[in-house]
Amino acid sequence: RGQLTSYADLLFTVQQRVCIFMLFVIGRRFRILRWDRAGVIVTKSIDYFEDWNPLCNFFWCISRLPDNKLGFDPTATRLFETDPEWEQMDTFATALESDVSSEPRPLEDGELELKSEIEDAEGPGFLRVPDSGKTRDYLVGKPTVYASGAIGRGTRGYVGLDVQTGRFVRLKDAWRASYDEMEKEGTIVERLNHAGITGVPTVICHGDVDRQRTATAACTKSDCPLRQHRHYRIAVYEVCMPLKEFQHGQQLLSIVLDCLRAHHQAATNPKTQLLHRDISGGNILIYPKVRCDEDGQNPSLVWSGILSDWELSKPVGVQEAASRATQAERMGTYQFMSVNLLTNITKPVEISDELESFFHVLVYYAIRY
Repeated sequence: RGQLTSYADLLFTVQQRVCIFMLFVIGRRFRILRWDRAGVIVTKSIDYFEDWNPLCNFFWCISRLPDNKLGFDPTATRLFETDPEWEQMDTFATALESDVSSEPRPLEDGELELKSEIEDAEGPGFLRVPDSGKTRDYLVGKPTVYASGAIGRGTRGYVGLDVQTGRFVRLKDAWRASYDEMEKEGTIVERLNHAGITGVPTVICHGDVDRQRTATAACTKSDCPLRQHRHYRIAVYEVCMPLKEFQHGQQLLSIVLDCLRAHHQAATNPKTQLLHRDISGGNILIYPKVRCDEDGQNPSLVWSGILSDWELSKPVGVQEAASRATQAERMGTYQFMSVNLLTNITKPVEISDELESFFHVLVYYAIRY
């Protein structure tokens, strides 16, 4: 089981996949497996010597299927070296002497326009992101962040290049939990943007991808139903760095404080009143930005904090707790959760739990890095 799961995880990692078909043969018996982000469907074991017809039918059917029915994502297009976009990606990925450093410092005249870069342009391609009934295409390289595991949200983070504007963006590709009570992350962040909350990403576009959803849950008859997931992408303006890139303790405190202020604004603003519910090191990011003094003079490049990944957020005061089966999906990252939530799994998340998570992040990064 572990070996088969590792194969599925590898394929999901290196390819843009909706599902994966496998043929598992041991001796004279075989099984057919279908993997998606909710789980795996497995046929009964069949002896192909005594009953060869099912195996032949499987090969015949799968040989006639188009790529999208084989599980490939049609909204992701691979680039090759002969494509003009490949050269464009190489150009943007190459470090130049004229590139502006992201190091914190006072800025000189002519340095106000910052440039970004794609860290790894090997294996580039197009990703299509929904945009209010239309779509936008982004050039991406390898993901800068990838959540391991064949089952679950499978979140990937990219530095993307908007082919229309030539601007760098941060693009998130994930299989979100698909339930009626769960809002899309982009909808939540747009509400934060409209309310003027600082220290959060700025949404460009977002949406579910091509009606792609998991099918494993529909085939289970268990008393403990499997989660349902839908393929989702969101693009934001802020291209950030991971928290582990901080340079000294004071900078770490400043970045976490920025995110704590963003959390306070989101929780207390009458237009939002949201709890994040997933405070962790991976969701606190470093964003290099320009700040000026009170008179709008003396610009400096500083590293500020961005509190990202709001998909698990809920309104303040909502008395809704997660069951044991759904706790990990709905209430954040175990390593940074409060003691109260870990010992009382049915307890709703409160502001005190979020503050304790900020403290755990601070202690963890201060000691490890």
